[in-house]
Formats: sequence, C-alpha cells, structure tokens
Amino acid sequence: MADKTIRGCISKDGQIYSGSGYNPDYLGGGIYEIKWDKPFSDVPAVVLTQNYKDWNNFGSSGGSTLDNAVLIAVDMEKCKVKTGGSSGAGTDRNFTFIAIGAE
Repeated sequence: MADKTIRGCISKDGQIYSGSGYNPDYLGGGIYEIKWDKPFSDVPAVVLTQNYKDWNNFGSSGGSTLDNAVLIAVDMEKCKVKTGGSSGAGTDRNFTFIAIGAE
C-alpha cells in the first residue's frame, strides 16, 4: 500500500490557514479535532507543533518552551489535539501537523 501525507496549519480559531485533505473543528479551551477527508487504512503517525505567536511574525523571539501542542488521540478517521500556554493550561493557539499513513 502506498503512503499518504496530510499536512496543515490550523489557526487558533480552528480555521484552515494552509493545507488540504482535512477538516478542523474547534472544541474550545485549546482543543481541536481534525477529521481526514478520506480515512487512512491504518492509524497514521501524527506529528504536530505550536506556532508562536503569529504565522508571519518573524520579529518575535518566541514564547516559552512550555507553549506546546499535544496529540490526545488518533485513529484512521481523525485526531484530537490540545494546545497550551506557558502555564500548562489549555490555550487557543495556532499549530501545524503532518499525518502520514497507509492510503
């Protein structure tokens, strides 16, 4: 089976900033669910990271290394993500992801 890759950038309000093949849903408190347009045939590997502070802010020196994104769950149809601030609390943040798995 061939591998497929879905990649994306999701803004803190749950809107697609870039990428395709997925549909994000903002659930509140820094929690997002990303549904794949076409399910994988096996559970994909999902890698994600938070974007601090804005997509094109090259003048920023960045946030705390505690600002992060965590993969809560993943299956063949979707994944669930939580982003947080430097206090560790769930906070709405921009983030990026890559999902790779069997087509």
